[in-house]
Amino acid sequence: MIPTAVLLSLMIVALLWSCQGKRRDYKVSSQSVSDIMYDTSYVGIAEDKILDNRSDVQFCKALQLLKTHKNLEASIYIREGVTSLQKEDSGKGSEIRNKLDSAIADLLQMAAAARKGTLNEDAFANKYHAAEWMVVHDEIEMWEQMPALDAKANLHLRKTLQNINYKLISEDAEVKKEGECLLKEGYAFLKSSQVLARDTVISATHREAERIKSFVKKQI
Repeated sequence: MIPTAVLLSLMIVALLWSCQGKRRDYKVSSQSVSDIMYDTSYVGIAEDKILDNRSDVQFCKALQLLKTHKNLEASIYIREGVTSLQKEDSGKGSEIRNKLDSAIADLLQMAAAARKGTLNEDAFANKYHAAEWMVVHDEIEMWEQMPALDAKANLHLRKTLQNINYKLISEDAEVKKEGECLLKEGYAFLKSSQVLARDTVISATHREAERIKSFVKKQI
């Protein structure tokens, strides 16, 4: 029979050996280090007014209410959606500013039509859908004007890509496929921009912005 003291000593030795073994086996791959460096470049950057999907939620709710003939409630949600949409928009005078202003005016008229019970569901869905993509277009233009290699600019693009991904949920298969390719390239650009020379990033930023805007325009 092994004495208690000897048994205890053996257990301690086994525990130490186990810990050392784990310590030797633990390795940090270059990929994980790269990811950590990439992610921490965004720590502490304020996310003020970078894409909010509140209008999307409110317009979707309005559409659901229209389908169940709850017209007064639908009208209220459409107006709230318009208010949120205006807050989400950069208001910087983009190349589609007139289109967005016109879409907002149409949505307000649709709110009045919903109240009367005369609003067509498909017409409303198409109108708010296009308006949401117009806001994404504005956000890309805003990003394009930000300083290259700036953490806030990169965070803004990340949020914009997330918003595009959210909007792809309601698209058909062909648009989803094109959008998913666009997102992959967008995230690849974000990663590569951390190691490229400044002049290269600036020119690449403009190419990336034009590519994304081209996709967004198809949805408007």
